[in-house]
Amino acid sequence: MRLVRFETARGRQSWGWLSPTDPGTVLEPVGPVAARPFEESLGDIAGLVAALGKVDTLTHDLAALKLLAPIARPSKIIAVGRNYRAHAAEGGNQVPEEPIVFGIMPSAITGPYEPVELPGISDQVDWEGELGVVIGRTARRVPRARAIDHIAGYVVLNDISCRDLQRKDGQWTRAKSFDSFKPMGPCMTTVDELGLAESLAISVKVNGVQKQQATTDQMVFPVAELIEFISAFCTLMPGDVIATGTPSGVGMGGKPPRYLDAGDTVETEIEGIGRLFNRIVATSAAATKEPSLA
Repeated sequence: MRLVRFETARGRQSWGWLSPTDPGTVLEPVGPVAARPFEESLGDIAGLVAALGKVDTLTHDLAALKLLAPIARPSKIIAVGRNYRAHAAEGGNQVPEEPIVFGIMPSAITGPYEPVELPGISDQVDWEGELGVVIGRTARRVPRARAIDHIAGYVVLNDISCRDLQRKDGQWTRAKSFDSFKPMGPCMTTVDELGLAESLAISVKVNGVQKQQATTDQMVFPVAELIEFISAFCTLMPGDVIATGTPSGVGMGGKPPRYLDAGDTVETEIEGIGRLFNRIVATSAAATKEPSLA
C-alpha cells in the first residue's frame, strides 16, 4: 500500500492511499480509522493496511491534491554516511568498518514537489538520492533478524548537502539541515510490499541528465543491520526516519565537480515508491550572509 499525506485545494490536510487499481486516485478513509492521527497508526502497519481495506472512503483526483511529506515531523532523522562503496571511493574515502551515523534536523523536511532553497552561505550545494526507512514500532536493541518487525515502510529522500560546510564544520549536521533540504515522499510504501528493500533501483537526474543509478543491494550495511546498529544506542520511535546513504554520482564526484544552481531541477526516484521532483530556487533576502558572533 502507498500511503500519502495531502492538502486539498481548500487547504484541508489529511491522509489516504493511492488506489491499487487507479494510481491517479487517492482514497481517504472516513470513520474511526481516519480520526486517529496517521503517525499513531505506524506501530501496527499490518493492522492499518487490513483496516483500510474495509473502511468507507472519499475519492480524490491525485492531480487536484498537493502531496505533502508522508512524515511531517519525526522525532529524529538518522542519516548514514558512505554506505555505498562507489560513493565512498568518489569522495576519496575508505569503506567504513561500521556505519557512520549522524543526525539531521527534522525541520529540513519538505514535500515531494516543493522547491529547495539555496542557503546563501554555500556555493557547493549537492544532491544525494537515498532510500528512507520509516520506523513503525519503537525499536531498542533490536537484532537484525527482527528488524523488519519495526519498519512501517519506505520513502524517497534527497539528502541535499552543502559540501563546503561539511568540510568547514568537520561534521555534517548543519550542512544537511537547512530548511527545505530534505524533500521526502511522494508516498510511504508499506513494508509488506517491499520487505527489507534489498534490491530497489535508485535514480537521480539533474535537469533531465542521469547522475545517479544504483540498487539498494549495493549498500555496505543493509537496512536490517542499520536498525540493529542504531537501536543499540538510540531508541527509534514511530515515525523516525533512517536515511540509508547515497550511491555514487553526486556532484562533488564529478570531474570537474558540478553543484546545484537556481533554476536546476532534480528528480529522485526509487523503484516501488515513486519520484520526487524539486526545483532549486534562489536564496531569500534574509539568508544571504553567514551568521557571526563578532
